[in-house]
Order: sequence, then C-alpha cells, then structure tokens
Amino acid sequence: MFFISLFIKNYVKYYSGFDTEEIIPKNYLFPHARPFWLKHDAKDPNEAKKSNKAIVVCVHGHGATTYEIRPIAEAIFAKEIDTVSLLLPAHGIKDIKQAQNAMGKVKMEYWLNAVRSEITKAKEIHDYDHVFIYDQSMGGALSLVMAAENRIDACAVTAAAIKLPKIAGILTFLLGWLNFNIRVNLDSQEIFNELYAFRNMPDTKQLQKLANYSLKNLENIKCPLFVCHSHNDTSIDPIVPSLIKKNATGPVEINWYDKSGHCMPLDIQGQDIASDIADFFMQQLSNKKDT
Repeated sequence: MFFISLFIKNYVKYYSGFDTEEIIPKNYLFPHARPFWLKHDAKDPNEAKKSNKAIVVCVHGHGATTYEIRPIAEAIFAKEIDTVSLLLPAHGIKDIKQAQNAMGKVKMEYWLNAVRSEITKAKEIHDYDHVFIYDQSMGGALSLVMAAENRIDACAVTAAAIKLPKIAGILTFLLGWLNFNIRVNLDSQEIFNELYAFRNMPDTKQLQKLANYSLKNLENIKCPLFVCHSHNDTSIDPIVPSLIKKNATGPVEINWYDKSGHCMPLDIQGQDIASDIADFFMQQLSNKKDT
C-alpha cells in the first residue's frame, strides 16, 4: 500500500509558485519549468495593510511549463500587480520515461485541484484581497472552470482549449484506453517553447474531458472575461471566443491577434497581448477599488 501511495503521489503532485523554498530534485525538471512568485514587497507595512492586495494566478498549457506564460506574468507584475505561476501535475519532467509514465496516469481532477489549491493559498495563506487568473491553452480551460466556480474576480485567457480538433476526439474515443505515446516533432517549431516531444493517449483523453467540462460550465461564469485568440490558431478552433461570448453570463471582451499562432504569449504579438492583458487586470482592480 505504501508503494502504491508513493506512485500515485508522483503524478498527482504539483509545484506551487508560493512554495519557493521547496526543494525540487536537481535536474528533475526542464531548465525553465520552475514555478515562480513575483511579489511587490511593501516598504511601509502600515500602508500595505490599507491597500487592496491583488494577484494573478498564471497557468501554462498542456505539455508545457511555466516558461510559456512568464512574459504575461512579468507584464502584469510591471503594472504593480503580483503574479504567481504553478507547475501542473505530470508536467515539466525532464526524463522522458518518467514524463510519459506521469502523463499516462494523470487525471483532469488533478489539474483542477492544483489550480484550486493555488487560489486557496493566495486567499487564505497570503491574504490577497483580489485574485485574478490568466491561462494559456489547456490552462485557459482550467481557468474558465475556476471562473464558473466563482473562485476568482476576473479571468483572461489565450487560445483557451475548450474545443479541440475533431481528430483529437476521434483518437481518444478509439484509442484513449490504450496507454501509448505518439512522438511529436518539435524541430518544426518556429518559436521556442518548453514542451514534451510526445502525446500520451490517456492524457489526451483527459484533456478532451477537461475541454468538454469547461465548455459545459461556461453558463455559470459571471466575472469579467478577456478572451485572446487568433484566426490562424491551428490547434484550437477560432470558434472558441464566440462560444464563450454566447454562453458566459458575465461581461466578455474579445481581442484577435491574427499575426500569432497557438502559443500566443511567445509568438510575434506576444508583447501586445501581454500589455493588453495587464491593462485588463489593472482596469478590473481599479473597478474593485471604486466599489
């Protein structure tokens, strides 16, 4: 029983950006995969108590690491709002065999619970008055669920993975019960991103499950949303923004960045996207302070 528990712990575990002192085994993660917390230290503690503390929880995409959302987090931090980024369960593992094993066992609930835990830490341990969320791709699906559960005050997404390509649905329906991996050629990438060079079938089935779950719960979203997408995204259907606009009950702002592809934070319009998202959260914080 002990060994079973230990085995499960390996792929359930996520790394929190708040736990900066946690010892991660050397060479266990990709070079840029570590979680981070960008925090403004108040010079006057008394003034800090009077102010409205705000933070944006930033979540990376499927098979990726914190590297891909760091530009957005830094742009938000430059606007005087704290940011924190976690590393999702089964992600960022350098050894390919360990990574494949973890991705073959991970469940949608582990990803959701990791984000829920990070939000709870922000509110209950670190006393943030306002908690926002930004996420890329699969992270976008996770953040929309957090919004539907009324856990955050506002949400921004890039290329939210709530509607996957039809081939993904077909493959997971036919082969999702088989634990095997498909090699992905990363050499064809025009921009560098820290990614797994494989796709695991059970894991892809969990991603499909998450997309369906997120889409189903859009009607429960009441907080403000800022939706970024590209008509040239070949991974996530450009119909996604209109689906969010149609189903969410809160205010939805949609911006298109058609010079970019799927990995929006790192692509050609990354700086514009980062600036626009930072401005969105600044406006939300200003609205909170006025109420």
